Amino acid sequence: MSAGVPKLPMPYLQLTGAPGFLALVLLLACLGAVGQLRVEESLERLEVKCRKGDERACEKVERIRDERVQLDSLEKQAVAFQTRSSELGIQTDNVPDLGKAYPLVVNDYFASDAVLDSHGKSELQERLFASCSEHFRHFWINPRRAWPTTTSGDPDWELIYVLIVDHYVGFCAR
Repeated sequence: MSAGVPKLPMPYLQLTGAPGFLALVLLLACLGAVGQLRVEESLERLEVKCRKGDERACEKVERIRDERVQLDSLEKQAVAFQTRSSELGIQTDNVPDLGKAYPLVVNDYFASDAVLDSHGKSELQERLFASCSEHFRHFWINPRRAWPTTTSGDPDWELIYVLIVDHYVGFCAR
């Protein structure tokens, strides 16, 4: 690790804040259409219970709808970042510059409408960018010597975007 960069523990997936938001992100990403159908079925069952007066079911329906809107916004932000990644100078050949991308992603996320209420409450702390981006880069490059890639072998900036947001709000800004 470079001089002046504090040694930080390994990141973990932030599953707190808005209940289960990143768990929902990962679940939908991993399960795809099958997972989407199960979420739809669960939502329908909850809506039926809600119509019958179950307040807890009504709260869950509302939370799922809110999370979906935010998830859609986050996905749009990540896709847009993937699209313009080649213009940002954040990779050489097929090697991402995760340290350079980190502050770009965090700033992009906090400037968007995808920010969760609980994330908006944690201030954007640019003073953390150097140590957080260094930590994130070392987490991917040093032990793994790999990073998320597309089927063509290019960095998967859409997934990297979500991972950087998760690392920042769930680890660095705490």
